[in-house]
Amino acid sequence: MANAEFQITLREGEPAGALMRYAPNGVVRGEVRLTAHEPVNCRGAYLRLMWHTEGRGDRDEAKLDEIVLATGAMPAGAHIQRAFEFRLPQMPWSFAGEYVNIIWEIVGVVDLPLAVDIVAREPFILAPRRA
Repeated sequence: MANAEFQITLREGEPAGALMRYAPNGVVRGEVRLTAHEPVNCRGAYLRLMWHTEGRGDRDEAKLDEIVLATGAMPAGAHIQRAFEFRLPQMPWSFAGEYVNIIWEIVGVVDLPLAVDIVAREPFILAPRRA
């Protein structure tokens, strides 16, 4: 099993409990760090802006944007650190309901061939500021 670690830090949002809140049509900014603790035979490493539903019924999800962090294999000790920025859409807003939730997140993925990908998730809230 490949051993790599993601750290995703969000910046410039408004604290909303344990999460950060960002306004529709705004920008989510942050920093990502990816460290390979041993050689990682991968197709690439990516940072994605995504949303998905949880709850009753079928799961819906969408990938709105993607940043390529690396392509090809990563040697032991490889370290990638970079700032990122994603433009947010108008909707769908984050939602927590009785039957369905809409979850926004920044997702880091190391795409491993014929193996379970290494994935890190940093959820956030997409909603307008309450008056």
